[in-house]
Amino acid sequence: DSGVEKIVPDSATVDRALEWLAHADASKPWALYINLQAGHFPYTLEDDAQRPWLPDTPTWSTFSYLGFPKSEKDLVVNRYDNALHYADSQIGRLRSYLDKVGKLDDTMWILTSDHGEMFFEKGLVTHGKTLYEIEARVPLIMVWPKHIAPDRRDEPVSHLDILPTVFDYLGLQPHPSWQGRSFRSADPDGVGKHAIFMNIQGLRFADAIVCWPYKLILERTTKKAYLFDLAHDAHENVNLIKDEVETAAQL
Repeated sequence: DSGVEKIVPDSATVDRALEWLAHADASKPWALYINLQAGHFPYTLEDDAQRPWLPDTPTWSTFSYLGFPKSEKDLVVNRYDNALHYADSQIGRLRSYLDKVGKLDDTMWILTSDHGEMFFEKGLVTHGKTLYEIEARVPLIMVWPKHIAPDRRDEPVSHLDILPTVFDYLGLQPHPSWQGRSFRSADPDGVGKHAIFMNIQGLRFADAIVCWPYKLILERTTKKAYLFDLAHDAHENVNLIKDEVETAAQL
């Protein structure tokens, strides 16, 4: 209950992962989940980590998860980018190992994140405060060189859809309790027909739903509602809640 997180360095996490891979039975399929933490506030790195973007040391007395001076925004962005660079290098260590043992082309990679990060967008910093796109929209990359041709898709999906998609590629039946759907094949007719839900609890409480192109946010803490047309208002600046009453009611 100290309020301080003790985060294991990502290099130690990858050390353990590489040790596990080295002892895994190469004749059997395996699955490995790795959580890298460098990109999490306060973006702490090991002393010998590369820092391509400088300066990146904030004024510690005013550097907080809840806020920091806007005058130090560029410096903090440097710190965040250095953390992402470091995490990328740790992923590179895993890739190099699989390449060395001849397993790279037949290993499925899924790279994603649990949230975005704010640097004074909407006047806020860090995360855990809103369900705006800057926090809720995250990268999702799937790589399986022997089986997935390079492609770029522009349709909304959810983390709930990842496991059904993996099973689809593996030729396995999805579990009946899964709420997600496979996005292995593009579904232009289905864009907007599949609801994506999101929720936040902690500093604030809110729920949201996306049925493309509309997004409804219900702020439980402030008792406010927002409706955005993401196709025409990607930065969520125009609240349509009073103009699109029927759409809001449906959502």
